[in-house]
Amino acid sequence: MTSLTAVAPCQTDADCKGTTNPRPEGVAEDLSRCDWAIARTLERVGLATSLQLEHLHFHTLPEEQRGTMCRRTLQRLVDLRVLATSDPSTSDHAGGSPAPTYTLGAAGSLLVGMRANAPVRDGKADWPEPGDEQRTVRALAITQIFVDLVGLEQDRAGDLHLEAFRTSPTSHWPDRHGHTLEPDAFIRVARGDTTGFWWLEVDQELESTALMLAKVRAYLDFLRHNKPSPDEVVPRIMIGVLTEARTEALRFMLGGLPEPTRQMFVVTVLSDAAKVIQQDLKAR
Repeated sequence: MTSLTAVAPCQTDADCKGTTNPRPEGVAEDLSRCDWAIARTLERVGLATSLQLEHLHFHTLPEEQRGTMCRRTLQRLVDLRVLATSDPSTSDHAGGSPAPTYTLGAAGSLLVGMRANAPVRDGKADWPEPGDEQRTVRALAITQIFVDLVGLEQDRAGDLHLEAFRTSPTSHWPDRHGHTLEPDAFIRVARGDTTGFWWLEVDQELESTALMLAKVRAYLDFLRHNKPSPDEVVPRIMIGVLTEARTEALRFMLGGLPEPTRQMFVVTVLSDAAKVIQQDLKAR
């Protein structure tokens, strides 16, 4: 069974020490295992805070060392242009102090593409530009679901394997009208012989319920005509929201859908999204 977390996180001080050589060939040859894991994470999700990267890649270090080693590693990768960072203008996931955000830098995009023997990821324009706080918050919310799912996978008691996590634009899928469904993420998880497929829509409460209803109708059209979808399975659609009040409003909106179509949609607060995916998998 393939897992996205097969690459080990930083486990020792040595794992966190890679090259300081600015030459591209030196960077490619001397990046540590942890350096490559961080680059692959950012190639997958596009944007992450230092705290999110710490949870993903430094959680096995002693607690008193994690923050320091994470910051040192990220700064070294920024200096090498493997990563790029923005000024800290967005609060971390817990709503605390502003946290710097990271994405792949010029060298990182090139190196990840070369190592995968694939073109450098296109669609970078979908990633937030500096100062675009709304899109930054949206992107970090999606990344947090990835972090939460990885955490559940690392907890062996959860028995969940994260097999795919694709963000925009690789999560998009054509519909029968020649248009494109544009979910914020495509997620595939597994437990034993059971597999769960999800499309994620992040609702920041900036859109009217009418606009969200239009998105729901696009998914309904897709479901009715059963156009081949990722892995030849039609994913369920999760709408992740910020507040319980919005949750109730959208659930009310979806309440008029006939069964079993209604069961294809799940509305939940974003902080519970990973657990909802896990519980659905266990219930099958």
